[in-house]
Amino acid sequence: MRKLAAVFLLAVIGFAASPVRADDSRDTRVKDDQARCLAKNIYHESRGEGATGMVAVANVTLNRVREDDDQPCHVVYERNRVACQFEWTCHAFLAVEKDRDSWEKALAVAHKALEGKLDDVTSGATSFRRCEYRMSLKGLKLTRVIGHHCFFQSKDGEGKGVYDPDHPHTLSTPMNLSYTFMKNDEGYSLVPNGERLTL
Repeated sequence: MRKLAAVFLLAVIGFAASPVRADDSRDTRVKDDQARCLAKNIYHESRGEGATGMVAVANVTLNRVREDDDQPCHVVYERNRVACQFEWTCHAFLAVEKDRDSWEKALAVAHKALEGKLDDVTSGATSFRRCEYRMSLKGLKLTRVIGHHCFFQSKDGEGKGVYDPDHPHTLSTPMNLSYTFMKNDEGYSLVPNGERLTL
């Protein structure tokens, strides 16, 4: 009878402790969902842009998260009356991560970014566009060009003129920093190249 009572007591203690683990698993699930949203954005916006381009898209997304005091999933799938914030989300039901290697890289970048372990290679940019198009710079400050993307900060009244891909701007940025991927047994890790510059 004592053994039965001891087993019952251990079961009750284990049951009483389980809500803490359940909350932890819920928190982990929420973090995983946010990482997945961020990774999807990185994948669809920059899978052909190399490690630094993928980090840059993560930077822009998280800069918007901080600016709006929001969560990555809300920022990624945000829409206004005119357009989606990130073009691929307008057709998200068609957006499938077919390239397994690029998806693993996007997940690695997303996790590192959410852990706060990546420098902002965009110098605080909150938007980006493909550089191949002429565009108005009204209200925008060009911060960096990485791969095929131009990165911008919103600056009310400060931006002016037109970005012309045939006559690109020369930029001085606070970083001479880029990233490369290194594959190991656990997947991909990011290795920084260059150094942070002091202005």
